Amino acid sequence: MGGFEILIVFIYLAFLVVPIIVLYFVIKLAIKAAVRELRNEGVLNLAANENKSNES
Repeated sequence: MGGFEILIVFIYLAFLVVPIIVLYFVIKLAIKAAVRELRNEGVLNLAANENKSNES
């Protein structure tokens, strides 16, 4: 019986860990897409250029 209970614990952990990993990658890809879109619109480039002009 002891081996079966350990198996249940590992299955339970897998059901917790797999969705967390999937959620992590979904959020990561969403942030990447948002940053790429802001760069294409020039929003992020303007902020970088303002910092460079202030340093001069």
